Amino acid sequence: MSNNLPPLPARPYRRIATEEAFSPPEMLEIYKRILAKDDVDVGFKHLMGFYMSSPSERAQHIMRCLTDLDALRLQHMDESGVDMQVIGLTSPGVQIMDKDTAVAFAPVANDILAAATRRYPDRLVGMISVAPQDPAAAAKEIQRGVNQLGMHSVVINSHTQGEYLSDTKFWPIFEAAEAMDTPIYLHPNALPASMIQHFIEAGLDGAIYGFGVETGLHALRLITSGVFDRFPKLQVILGHMGEALPFWAYRLDYMHAATVKSQRYPSVRPLKRKPSDYLRENFHITNSGVAWGAALKFTQDFMGPDRVLYAMDYPYQYAPHEVALLENLDMAPQVRKAFFQDNAERLFKIPPASRAMGDKTMKLSKRSHLAALAAALMGTLSLGVWAQSGFPSQPIKIIVPFTPGTGMDTIARVVAPRLSERLGQSVVVQNQPGASGNIGADAVAKSTPDGYTVLMGANTMLMASQMYKNVSFDPVKDFSSVTMAAYGSLMLVANPKTGIKSLPELITLAKARPGGISFGSPGVGTPHHMAMELFKLESNTFMLHVPYRGSAGYTQDLLSGELNVGFLPVHIAQGFVKSGRLTALALGSPKRHPVAPEVPTFEEVGVKKIDVDLWYAFFVPSKTPANVVTRLNTEIAAILRQNEVKEILGKAGMDASASSPADLTAIVVKDYPRWGNVISTKKISAE
Repeated sequence: MSNNLPPLPARPYRRIATEEAFSPPEMLEIYKRILAKDDVDVGFKHLMGFYMSSPSERAQHIMRCLTDLDALRLQHMDESGVDMQVIGLTSPGVQIMDKDTAVAFAPVANDILAAATRRYPDRLVGMISVAPQDPAAAAKEIQRGVNQLGMHSVVINSHTQGEYLSDTKFWPIFEAAEAMDTPIYLHPNALPASMIQHFIEAGLDGAIYGFGVETGLHALRLITSGVFDRFPKLQVILGHMGEALPFWAYRLDYMHAATVKSQRYPSVRPLKRKPSDYLRENFHITNSGVAWGAALKFTQDFMGPDRVLYAMDYPYQYAPHEVALLENLDMAPQVRKAFFQDNAERLFKIPPASRAMGDKTMKLSKRSHLAALAAALMGTLSLGVWAQSGFPSQPIKIIVPFTPGTGMDTIARVVAPRLSERLGQSVVVQNQPGASGNIGADAVAKSTPDGYTVLMGANTMLMASQMYKNVSFDPVKDFSSVTMAAYGSLMLVANPKTGIKSLPELITLAKARPGGISFGSPGVGTPHHMAMELFKLESNTFMLHVPYRGSAGYTQDLLSGELNVGFLPVHIAQGFVKSGRLTALALGSPKRHPVAPEVPTFEEVGVKKIDVDLWYAFFVPSKTPANVVTRLNTEIAAILRQNEVKEILGKAGMDASASSPADLTAIVVKDYPRWGNVISTKKISAE
């Protein structure tokens, strides 16, 4: 650090830098695979291809800083006088990836960033990354980012493989952003292939000029396409002094009006306001990379001081002296405070500082700060060791704790060859059945936590582990979640000979004749059995259980009338319902199923808490390194989102459904005691 920096003055506010970047190491691994292709995007190659391969000091510095969300980042913030960073996934983020990988990895990146903001709530704030390749998934991730992760802004790195958000197919993203009150930071991206060549020839394709041209174009496309007439409350953030658009405001207004009047372009239609009005009312601007007093003053005058924010552009323009330069500009005290703190707190919904302010700085106490850095350093070193190990470097086993031909086995054998192709390593499926899945699950729980032994599990694991004595593993504590894989819905049906035509009729009859109604299942502790026991518990009824050894005999007796009622997988039950051999009573899912849209859920007919969907998921032993879990999650989730895989599993009666590790863990934690209560209350034992 230079000792000749201008002094930082005392100030009654925080310095919040609002356009700072990061990259999980796992994303760089995905980038490496993209860069290895013959048809790699030229802009991406010139941007990340350079930074990831160049031995230059600048490139090495940027790559070190991008992947750090702990000690190094905090050190640089302290050295430059920055109290808080608002962080987004570095350009191009997931937008360079194929659709399935992008949709799978965006939540992973958001979870990583959210974890960092929880570690340092007074230092780091996160922006939600989304995959515009799937606008519906992007809208859903915005909702998850706000409701579950506590983030309140979105970052989109300009165009997505040459496509712009002005296209109405992307507008569900705007709808979600407006509804959730989350501003969108429209960050630069490398120029698309259709624009870039002449910029490259002159060396002007990057941050020097090309980024501003391309992102400014994108912002103007949003204005002229009518985005803000359709979404008047939507707010967009532009960096780099608004990509120079405030300086064009007069000419934009004049030429837009002239173009509309002449009807020169069908795409340029009348708007409700002037282009400059949208700039002032629907945009906020940061100074990122532009520490120039004259430009800042003009922009504040044009936009209003409540719409211009401070940003550094870390780590691409890590220039600590610029902080002091900006602090020493001639600004009114209230304008300076708004620039460095107030506008960011309002726009990004940042709570007031929770720590006391000193006379010149607002740093953590020395002891607590050093402790935080030490803990962060240990975590960074641990991640680094595993990142350098090159996972995977040997074959991976997927353990299926049931026999071939089951739902779990089907999923594992669909995923395995595709996972092998994506990882470049052999992936084999091994069946280890016994004790309702406990034997295979126990083997995985006791295996080395390195990612090379994966469990193809299901919610039956949560049931079976509580129905057997001397089970030596804990399904909640001994596994790390990777991703949900699929759901299978169960339908409660009745044989027509009973005369039961609805769920209320069944409940009334069962209460009038305790034990007079029989139900079957493929065996004690199977999902069919447990679903019925939960229904009995919630409806306060008693019906006689007849367990079978497998599904064939159970289904046959349900059809013949030997059994009165029972649960069947919806894709099997619906065929019998349509042929008149069974009567549909209720669906054990939170919502209706497209295979049987006419069948109501339990809640719709008055019985709550009956969510008995079968679910299947991938797990690894607890203490598996986080970056290994993230890699597996990214690859398996991308596979599960492939249309071919959805079709294969759909034909087997399962709905493919990937998730983040955190979301799967939340389901496990919720379901384990729920089924434990049923098992203990009903005194169910498999022994």
